[in-house]
Amino acid sequence: MLIRKRSLGLYLCLLLAACIDKDPDGLEPLSVQDSSGTRIVTYETLGEPAAYRLGPPLLTIGNSPGEHEFGSIAGGRILPGGGVAIADAQTKEIVWLDSLGSIIEIAGGFGNAPGEFHAVTGIALLRPDTLIVHDASASRLTFFRGSDTWTEPVDVGVSLTMRLLGATAAGDLIMMPDHYWPFAEGWIELPLARYNLAAGSLDTITFMPYRLGRPETAANNVLAPIGDAALGARKIITVRGDRAQVEWWDSNGRLVTIVRWNEATPLFTDSVWAVYSAAVHEHYGPIVNGGPTEDLLARVRGGVTRTLPISGSVHADDVGRAWVGLYNADWRFLRRARVFSERGEWLGNVELPDRAEILDIADGLLLVVVSDQFDVESVALYRLLPPGSA
Repeated sequence: MLIRKRSLGLYLCLLLAACIDKDPDGLEPLSVQDSSGTRIVTYETLGEPAAYRLGPPLLTIGNSPGEHEFGSIAGGRILPGGGVAIADAQTKEIVWLDSLGSIIEIAGGFGNAPGEFHAVTGIALLRPDTLIVHDASASRLTFFRGSDTWTEPVDVGVSLTMRLLGATAAGDLIMMPDHYWPFAEGWIELPLARYNLAAGSLDTITFMPYRLGRPETAANNVLAPIGDAALGARKIITVRGDRAQVEWWDSNGRLVTIVRWNEATPLFTDSVWAVYSAAVHEHYGPIVNGGPTEDLLARVRGGVTRTLPISGSVHADDVGRAWVGLYNADWRFLRRARVFSERGEWLGNVELPDRAEILDIADGLLLVVVSDQFDVESVALYRLLPPGSA
């Protein structure tokens, strides 16, 4: 019976391979296989087609005199109707904006009362009408629904600081370890976890590869590959920075889809170092981690290998597509993302605005935080348009 099921699965997989949509450049997968229920899609090459282009910004806030000033944006979500909610880690506030960029409400500040925070470490939509904010410092969740605000304690039961990725359709929260732990260098496996709100319990779904760094390099860790994860519509998406590969997992820890492709490994060059070191100076100034910035750069330079990471991050949109951020020597910003569907279809690239990082992708919209040369942050919302649209 097991052989029959596997044969049927292989037959269906081959059938899907025959019907899979071509990507915008006319490329088809080199192969599509089924391995014990996991769909494996392999591409020989990807090319340079665009998956989307960005229209003019629908709203911007924070970059003009008289507008609301953000301190340090920790996250953001696109809301039904085109508004957004922005989490500010510095002011410990949540700012709601309508689709025109006008402020609807500001809640938060430091404190213990409902709607106040010790730290804002994650933000997600639990339901279309309910925003949830994770405060890892106070070990609690805060819920905003209309005029109602309430909190619940959250005990992740592990020694790691966990970061909120989002909420599943069943109402469970998906969490991953926060970045940059000051341990010995190397790859280890750390848990991707599901937090059951009703039971107040944390269960490990699977383990993701995680790159650790020494304290002096852990502040940015961009010259060594790291692992990253995101939550799409139905699946958890993971990447490992030294591999041209993206994976989709269901909420029970089953590996559903793997996409692999050939990618030229970036090489460490003087021009890469120039971009990286300039970014460190701009971001930290003359002193970092209690010592001269030049000392930090000297230690980092001494540990650099010939090759660099392929990817630096992964994001997910509301229909489960993976946006794999390609390596950028200025670790603060994402310049280009490769986009794949949940079925493994290669959809193309997206070029991001200058000095931008993705906050959320939903309803055909892209929400980003943009930093100027003085690290002043603003928010911009773009519509994703087909490449050939006017």
